[in-house]
Amino acid sequence: PSDFYDKLINGVKSARERVVLCALYLGTGDLERKLLQELDDALTRRPELKANLLFDAARGTRQVGASGASTAALLAELQRRHGDRVTASFFLMPQLRGSRLSFLPRSWEKAPGMGLVLPSPVDEVVGVMHVKAMVFDDTTLLTGANLSHEYFTTRQDRYVLFRENAGFADYYSALVDHIGEHGDVLEIDDDGWRLKPLRSGESTHASMQCLVDRLRALQTKACQAITPNESRSHNPNPNLQPPDTWLVPAVTLPGYAQQNEAALAALLDHFTSGEEEVELTLASAYLNPLEDLSRRLCAFADGGSRVRIVTADRRSHGFSGARGPKAMIPGFYDAIADAAFGASPSALELRHWYREGWTFHGKGLWFARAAGMSLASVVTSSNFGHRSSVRDMEAQTVLFSHDAGLQRRLADEAALLSDEAPAVRGPLSDSNESYGLAGVLARLLRSIL
Repeated sequence: PSDFYDKLINGVKSARERVVLCALYLGTGDLERKLLQELDDALTRRPELKANLLFDAARGTRQVGASGASTAALLAELQRRHGDRVTASFFLMPQLRGSRLSFLPRSWEKAPGMGLVLPSPVDEVVGVMHVKAMVFDDTTLLTGANLSHEYFTTRQDRYVLFRENAGFADYYSALVDHIGEHGDVLEIDDDGWRLKPLRSGESTHASMQCLVDRLRALQTKACQAITPNESRSHNPNPNLQPPDTWLVPAVTLPGYAQQNEAALAALLDHFTSGEEEVELTLASAYLNPLEDLSRRLCAFADGGSRVRIVTADRRSHGFSGARGPKAMIPGFYDAIADAAFGASPSALELRHWYREGWTFHGKGLWFARAAGMSLASVVTSSNFGHRSSVRDMEAQTVLFSHDAGLQRRLADEAALLSDEAPAVRGPLSDSNESYGLAGVLARLLRSIL
């Protein structure tokens, strides 16, 4: 986490043309304010630098602490100082847009201009924009982490840095642009700040369909796959080697596009049907797989291939130590895991990540040869669960590589993750949780977990 934070700080400091930050939310603590101060300083030093910031509208307007600070309030100060060189957008999920009430008095609204009365965090339960991507000029950082204190200190996630790849950076920069253009923009007025819907005259369905069409056109442009022979024929330098690594982006917007799920199913089908022995490692902080994914993972293991599923131990769960009803949530996930994988083949291992004083937020997928060479990896914001498929907007990139060095590093990454997660033996939950109130509630609440 500290390396992640350092990369963010250094990326902002070194950027000359663009900084793109996209996450569920930006925290309001000292480390987050330091990050914003670095961005403020960079914008002051370099008049040509622009910043594009995108967060979820529901989470980004949640007020925290006695001061009532929020992501939107912090960004309003930055935008006030730098004007149109800072674009701060907040995406409201389509299932929440039907609850907008434009006639609400400003004092009644959750946040100025939103037109929502659902309290926090109820609105976030309905659905959030969960995409995570950072761009600094031509370098892209993909992760599952948010921009908040615990993610910079003691919450373990996955981080993949793509250095000096202008085309890939352009794709994610445009992705954030398109999502933001179909959301709300931060607007400064005499009373402070408000959120202004950019497409208020358009129906939710029309706006979302337009967004998905634009994202598909962007992907088509970005994924102009060429064969090695074609690469040479179009390249003025015949000595230049053809590409050895391919990046395939995908997006899920529930009700409009399910690309992440389709890509995952295709990968599992491909490697299940192959003759080569392949090991699979899947990481999810909140393990709540769709039935189709559970079935495919078990089928993968049935064929004799090793499957390792890494998730949070109760002591390192994101809801560990919570009070009230939230204290039951780690038990919900254990009951779900027992139901999904309790009778799984012996080749499938469920592993619990634990480090004292830390929480686990990692997510990703790795396919590797038994010899320790990765064939493909999914870098994603998704936890591969019900919520990621039916409620939240997610983005991922599937990475294929023939480069031996990169294959080895990806395989080592999966192995290191597994080494910190001992295999679980026996049921995760006791009978009271599996079949009592916790088990019943887990089944009823699966779509929001």
